[in-house]
Amino acid sequence: MELIVAVDRCGGIGKDGQLLYHLPEDMKRFRRLTLGKTLLMGRDTFLSLPGQKPLPGRRNCVLSHSAPELQKLHPAGADGPFFYGSIEEFLGAHAGEAVVVIGGESVYQQLLVHCHRAHVTEIDAESDADRHFSLDKDEWICVRREPYRDDDLHISADFCIYERCVPSV
Repeated sequence: MELIVAVDRCGGIGKDGQLLYHLPEDMKRFRRLTLGKTLLMGRDTFLSLPGQKPLPGRRNCVLSHSAPELQKLHPAGADGPFFYGSIEEFLGAHAGEAVVVIGGESVYQQLLVHCHRAHVTEIDAESDADRHFSLDKDEWICVRREPYRDDDLHISADFCIYERCVPSV
Protein backbone atom coordinates (compact mmCIF):
# COMPACT_ATOMS: atom_id res chain seq x y z
CA MET A 1 0.00 0.00 0.00
CA GLU A 2 1.19 3.51 -0.84
CA LEU A 3 0.05 7.00 0.04
CA ILE A 4 0.18 10.30 -1.76
CA VAL A 5 0.04 13.69 -0.07
CA ALA A 6 1.07 17.32 -0.49
CA VAL A 7 2.33 19.03 2.67
CA ASP A 8 3.60 22.48 3.50
CA ARG A 9 6.62 23.22 5.74
CA CYS A 10 4.50 22.75 8.88
CA GLY A 11 2.90 19.50 7.69
CA GLY A 12 -0.32 21.22 6.65
CA ILE A 13 -2.43 19.32 4.11
CA GLY A 14 -5.82 21.04 4.14
CA LYS A 15 -8.12 23.69 5.49
CA ASP A 16 -11.90 23.78 5.62
CA GLY A 17 -12.15 20.55 3.63
CA GLN A 18 -9.98 21.75 0.73
CA LEU A 19 -6.40 21.30 -0.42
CA LEU A 20 -4.03 24.10 0.55
CA TYR A 21 -2.35 24.45 -2.84
CA HIS A 22 -3.27 23.61 -6.42
CA LEU A 23 -0.04 23.08 -8.31
CA PRO A 24 -0.71 21.93 -11.89
CA GLU A 25 2.35 19.63 -11.98
CA ASP A 26 1.38 18.12 -8.63
CA MET A 27 -2.10 17.37 -9.98
CA LYS A 28 -0.57 15.71 -13.07
CA ARG A 29 1.72 13.67 -10.81
CA PHE A 30 -1.25 12.63 -8.68
CA ARG A 31 -3.14 11.46 -11.78
CA ARG A 32 -0.13 9.57 -13.15
CA LEU A 33 0.56 7.82 -9.83
CA THR A 34 -3.06 6.85 -9.14
CA LEU A 35 -4.54 6.00 -12.56
CA GLY A 36 -5.66 2.37 -12.73
CA LYS A 37 -5.24 1.81 -8.99
CA THR A 38 -7.55 1.46 -6.01
CA LEU A 39 -7.84 4.71 -4.07
CA LEU A 40 -8.74 4.79 -0.40
CA MET A 41 -10.00 7.99 1.15
CA GLY A 42 -12.11 9.23 4.01
CA ARG A 43 -15.63 10.60 3.74
CA ASP A 44 -14.57 14.25 3.81
CA THR A 45 -11.98 13.71 1.08
CA PHE A 46 -14.61 12.00 -1.08
CA LEU A 47 -17.09 14.83 -0.48
CA SER A 48 -14.42 17.36 -1.51
CA LEU A 49 -13.95 15.75 -4.95
CA PRO A 50 -15.37 17.74 -7.88
CA GLY A 51 -19.12 17.08 -7.97
CA GLN A 52 -18.68 14.46 -5.22
CA LYS A 53 -17.97 12.05 -8.06
CA PRO A 54 -15.36 9.27 -8.17
CA LEU A 55 -12.07 10.05 -9.88
CA PRO A 56 -12.27 8.37 -13.30
CA GLY A 57 -10.03 5.46 -14.20
CA ARG A 58 -9.52 4.45 -10.59
CA ARG A 59 -11.47 2.31 -8.11
CA ASN A 60 -12.64 4.89 -5.53
CA CYS A 61 -13.08 3.45 -2.03
CA VAL A 62 -14.31 5.47 0.93
CA LEU A 63 -13.72 4.62 4.56
CA SER A 64 -16.55 5.92 6.77
CA HIS A 65 -18.52 4.91 9.84
CA SER A 66 -21.61 6.09 7.95
CA ALA A 67 -20.92 3.86 4.93
CA PRO A 68 -24.51 2.50 4.54
CA GLU A 69 -26.02 5.99 4.50
CA LEU A 70 -23.43 7.29 2.06
CA GLN A 71 -23.96 4.31 -0.25
CA LYS A 72 -27.64 5.26 -0.52
CA LEU A 73 -26.73 8.84 -1.47
CA HIS A 74 -23.91 7.88 -3.84
CA PRO A 75 -24.65 4.63 -5.68
CA ALA A 76 -21.59 2.94 -7.14
CA GLY A 77 -20.73 3.08 -10.80
CA ALA A 78 -17.80 1.44 -12.56
CA ASP A 79 -15.26 3.57 -10.64
CA GLY A 80 -17.23 3.57 -7.38
CA PRO A 81 -17.60 4.99 -4.89
CA PHE A 82 -17.41 1.83 -2.81
CA PHE A 83 -17.96 2.40 0.90
CA TYR A 84 -16.40 0.50 3.80
CA GLY A 85 -17.24 0.82 7.47
CA SER A 86 -13.84 -0.33 8.73
CA ILE A 87 -10.23 -0.74 7.70
CA GLU A 88 -10.50 -4.50 8.22
CA GLU A 89 -13.48 -4.68 5.85
CA PHE A 90 -11.56 -2.73 3.20
CA LEU A 91 -8.35 -4.75 3.60
CA GLY A 92 -10.28 -8.02 3.36
CA ALA A 93 -11.95 -6.94 0.13
CA HIS A 94 -8.82 -5.53 -1.55
CA ALA A 95 -5.97 -7.81 -0.50
CA GLY A 96 -3.25 -7.91 -3.14
CA GLU A 97 -4.44 -4.80 -5.01
CA ALA A 98 -2.33 -1.73 -5.73
CA VAL A 99 -3.87 0.66 -3.20
CA VAL A 100 -3.07 4.35 -2.81
CA VAL A 101 -4.26 6.20 0.30
CA ILE A 102 -5.21 9.77 -0.68
CA GLY A 103 -6.42 11.27 2.61
CA GLY A 104 -7.53 12.86 4.73
CA GLU A 105 -5.72 13.30 7.99
CA SER A 106 -7.49 10.54 9.94
CA VAL A 107 -7.23 7.99 7.14
CA TYR A 108 -3.52 8.72 6.74
CA GLN A 109 -3.01 8.23 10.49
CA GLN A 110 -4.92 4.95 10.54
CA LEU A 111 -3.32 3.44 7.44
CA LEU A 112 0.24 4.75 7.60
CA VAL A 113 1.28 1.55 9.38
CA HIS A 114 0.14 -0.46 6.31
CA CYS A 115 2.04 1.68 3.77
CA HIS A 116 5.48 0.90 2.39
CA ARG A 117 5.86 3.94 0.10
CA ALA A 118 4.86 7.59 0.36
CA HIS A 119 4.71 10.02 -2.54
CA VAL A 120 5.06 13.38 -0.83
CA THR A 121 4.99 16.81 -2.42
CA GLU A 122 6.86 19.03 0.04
CA ILE A 123 5.71 22.59 -0.62
CA ASP A 124 8.03 25.40 0.48
CA ALA A 125 5.29 27.55 2.01
CA GLU A 126 3.28 27.85 5.21
CA SER A 127 -0.45 28.13 5.74
CA ASP A 128 -2.98 28.10 8.54
CA ALA A 129 -3.96 24.50 7.86
CA ASP A 130 -6.45 22.69 10.05
CA ARG A 131 -5.37 19.22 8.83
CA HIS A 132 -1.83 17.85 9.05
CA PHE A 133 0.38 14.92 8.10
CA SER A 134 3.92 13.85 8.93
CA LEU A 135 6.25 10.91 8.47
CA ASP A 136 8.51 9.71 11.27
CA LYS A 137 11.94 10.21 9.68
CA ASP A 138 13.28 7.34 11.84
CA GLU A 139 10.95 4.97 9.96
CA TRP A 140 11.10 6.47 6.46
CA ILE A 141 13.91 7.35 4.07
CA CYS A 142 13.72 9.64 1.05
CA VAL A 143 14.85 7.62 -1.97
CA ARG A 144 14.08 10.27 -4.60
CA ARG A 145 13.73 14.05 -4.52
CA GLU A 146 12.87 16.12 -7.59
CA PRO A 147 12.82 19.92 -7.21
CA TYR A 148 9.95 21.83 -8.80
CA ARG A 149 9.20 25.53 -9.16
CA ASP A 150 5.91 27.05 -10.29
CA ASP A 151 6.91 30.52 -11.49
CA ASP A 152 3.31 31.58 -12.07
CA LEU A 153 2.33 30.79 -8.47
CA HIS A 154 5.79 31.67 -7.04
CA ILE A 155 5.93 28.38 -5.15
CA SER A 156 8.76 25.87 -4.89
CA ALA A 157 8.27 22.25 -3.98
CA ASP A 158 10.03 18.91 -3.97
CA PHE A 159 8.39 15.79 -5.36
CA CYS A 160 9.67 13.09 -3.00
CA ILE A 161 9.38 9.35 -2.71
CA TYR A 162 9.84 7.91 0.77
CA GLU A 163 10.17 4.23 1.52
CA ARG A 164 9.66 2.63 4.88
CA CYS A 165 13.00 1.57 6.37
CA VAL A 166 11.45 -0.41 9.23
CA PRO A 167 8.95 -3.24 8.67
CA SER A 168 5.29 -2.29 8.29
CA VAL A 169 2.30 -4.40 9.28
